[in-house]
Amino acid sequence: MDGKDTGRGSAMWKKRGLTGIIILSILTTFLVGSSPMTREERIIVRALEEAGAKPSLYMWHHGGRTKDFYPRESVSTWVDALTDDLDIESARRVTEADGQRWTASGVWKRNIHIELNVINDRPRERFVQPYISIRLMGRGLSDAHLFRARNHLIRVLQQHHLEPRTHFSVQGTIQPPTRRESLRKEKIIARVLMRLGADEVESMKSERTTSVSAYTPLFNGGLETRGGTMNIQAAVKTGTDEKSVIFTLGTPIITIEY
Repeated sequence: MDGKDTGRGSAMWKKRGLTGIIILSILTTFLVGSSPMTREERIIVRALEEAGAKPSLYMWHHGGRTKDFYPRESVSTWVDALTDDLDIESARRVTEADGQRWTASGVWKRNIHIELNVINDRPRERFVQPYISIRLMGRGLSDAHLFRARNHLIRVLQQHHLEPRTHFSVQGTIQPPTRRESLRKEKIIARVLMRLGADEVESMKSERTTSVSAYTPLFNGGLETRGGTMNIQAAVKTGTDEKSVIFTLGTPIITIEY
């Protein structure tokens, strides 16, 4: 194959990738009108499904400091109000060398689990801005009550003057075409990123796991790293049967263990 053929091939694949992005955007816009998911969530789930995985675990993660300052002695009272509104157990407080931590968890309906962590890492200051971490996990098929739970979480955050900063991740398993075949982790990720028009920013590879962070123009914002801006992360891990793979997608980064 000469240089001209190589150039034509590259241009063809880029054109196909661009066409895929346009089609995906149109379909996503149409689906969002009747879906409880956000546009970015719909794209992530659809990409996972098109890779051959059935979504089995969803996770939203909120992390960040409070916008408001609280008197140091009133943090416990505020955490109690937060756990009440989240409808979870009372928080347990632990005093550590570098501050105080409150932890609580609970179950919302079927297969929806929530975990709360509040950290005051400046216990000697009179007014503080605690760091809040909330994980909302759902198992099973994507249905309305799962995403209503996400919306309830956002409403509670806003009620407590917390700006929602939710990272979304979804995970599923891909089975090989036949029992004798195995799946190429790098190819799975490459195909998904190409369909999303994403450029790799950084990656990590081991014997069982491949993880790639990238940037796609389909999503707004992202996280700044030494390699550049990233707003999507894909990871593939060899399954326990040594044939299937566990595929995880997240924006801007994965918050599910993989």
